[in-house]
Amino acid sequence: MNSKGQANSVFKILIAAVVAGAILMILMNTLNFIPSIGGEDPNSSATNLVKSNINSAGLPEFVEVTFNKDNSLNSRTIASKSKVIDKERVCVMVSKSAPNYDAFEDMGGDHLVVQYAGSYSVKTRLMVVCDAGDELEDSIDAYGYGDTDAYDFDVTDCTDFASISNKCCVVVVVGE
Repeated sequence: MNSKGQANSVFKILIAAVVAGAILMILMNTLNFIPSIGGEDPNSSATNLVKSNINSAGLPEFVEVTFNKDNSLNSRTIASKSKVIDKERVCVMVSKSAPNYDAFEDMGGDHLVVQYAGSYSVKTRLMVVCDAGDELEDSIDAYGYGDTDAYDFDVTDCTDFASISNKCCVVVVVGE
């Protein structure tokens, strides 16, 4: 018997399985059964970063996220899911460097909820910085973020963090 012929048939089956898997992934992604790559819910991504960054004094961490119409960042959701900080010590903001910046709305103007009202999905990054409230602004400025031309957000807009010595976290939608 020809051993070359047997190996060829196994190879054909392997290729057929890979092609079928790729087609299945495309169909499931199209039908939204599975999240797209980098498409994790912004609140979940922020929650995970807060949990992992709560003990890293002033060190900024980033994650890529996709905002779809009506997605939001909510300080209460982030705090309750992370279980490491109170909602009063989480501030959500949008940097002017964020893609489609004008489509983000600070609901209530108190930096507790930021909602995306754009008509198309936008891929961007979240930056999370946690530090003692009275040191948070200095930590952000030390890394060159904050009230600069590139990022243009001001931590002093957050609910009186400067008078808090406990850990506070700021979650900022930033550009690439």
